[in-house]
Amino acid sequence: MHTKPFITVILLSALAIAFASANIISFASFAQSPKSAPSKSISPSSSPKHLDKEAIKLSDFIWEKRLVLIHSNAQPPLMPFMRALDYESLAERKLDVYALINQEAFQLFPNAVMRRTPQLDRLLKQTFHTSQQDKNSQLNNKALLIGLDGSVKAQYSIGELDYRVISKVIDGMPMRRAELSYSR
Repeated sequence: MHTKPFITVILLSALAIAFASANIISFASFAQSPKSAPSKSISPSSSPKHLDKEAIKLSDFIWEKRLVLIHSNAQPPLMPFMRALDYESLAERKLDVYALINQEAFQLFPNAVMRRTPQLDRLLKQTFHTSQQDKNSQLNNKALLIGLDGSVKAQYSIGELDYRVISKVIDGMPMRRAELSYSR
């Protein structure tokens, strides 16, 4: 009986929980509602369960999805990034991509497909500390990579946003490595 992968997953999970409870660069402070189970599907034709709610909090994603949250003043700079996305890679990495463009939230999909997600407006505005009057926010035209534990793993400017780089960062995370070794 091979217990090594199972023990590794348990130890990594315990470590991630310890970091999350210590609130190390965590977005968990935004989360105030109980966790719900987001949909595993990322197809733009199906409506994810967490998007059926009126307002979404970060806790709706914790331990279910990794996130790339993007703040952009315009859509065109995101087009090369969106073209690099692919459904299989997003599903493998449990990754959802959302963007706040001109104060409106969208879910981004491969082939430059976007879906308006007004339920995320508040979460993204809080995350990026934006308001209509705050054009000089520190996080304007930035992207954040959020791990399964809800903590910020990386920050990118829109100009350096590259899905291949984000994929490599995710694949180097301890929980992702455990997922890969467990699936073999």
